Amino acid sequence: MKLLATLILGLCPLLAQANLLISPQRLYFEPGQRSDALILKNISGSLQKFDIRFQEMAMNPDGKLVPQADNPYSLAKMVRYSPRRVTLEPGATQTIRMALRMRPEMADGEYRSHLVIRQIPTQGEPRHTQGGDNLALQIRPMLSMSIPVIARKGATHSSLAIDAAELHPHHAQISITASGNRSVYGDLELVQQQSGEQTTLGFLRGAALYPEIDRLEFKVPLSRSPRGEAPIEIRYREDPRYGSEREVQLQLQP
Repeated sequence: MKLLATLILGLCPLLAQANLLISPQRLYFEPGQRSDALILKNISGSLQKFDIRFQEMAMNPDGKLVPQADNPYSLAKMVRYSPRRVTLEPGATQTIRMALRMRPEMADGEYRSHLVIRQIPTQGEPRHTQGGDNLALQIRPMLSMSIPVIARKGATHSSLAIDAAELHPHHAQISITASGNRSVYGDLELVQQQSGEQTTLGFLRGAALYPEIDRLEFKVPLSRSPRGEAPIEIRYREDPRYGSEREVQLQLQP
């Protein structure tokens, strides 16, 4: 089991915050797939405890995930997973196993819920200190991370385009439009070709749009400034692991 966890952590994209590493950062059941797994690793120097629960979340027009009261395409009730609470020693890993069962009468489309991993206090953690007549509170923020869990049924589709782009001294503001009954997830890249050589000016990994929104702006940091008058090509490539190898482009004059 330890070898399997090491292999998965080495091959999959990682999501890390403070004291927890999660792999993969998106969990997608391919058509016909019935099981999958999530790996948690404690990368802190102390014992950590986490609670794992599904939550319905939707993307708002600013690209932020917010709690959703009613999700007609919820996946939570179709996925069984275990364990739901874990205790990890420093450096330890835990496999969260998942099993999917989709009902045949369900409508075609993309079903999604978010698995939220919340840190819970461990015994012995100081909550407050007291000195003299004053009570000094020590606040320790508890980690919370969410992973989209996605499964698709039947015919799914989406349209995709780079709608507009603006170049700023240190970043590019790029607008992407999408429609359809499935999400899109991929990478944004800005390149410039001069004298037969291609230079990457900026790159943003993991740009996602969910079906509940049809337009979203992304801020792509620039690692290099454009040179000369050669046009800048903006590329959005979908990640083939999540259903498509599509690429859309837009040219921008510097």
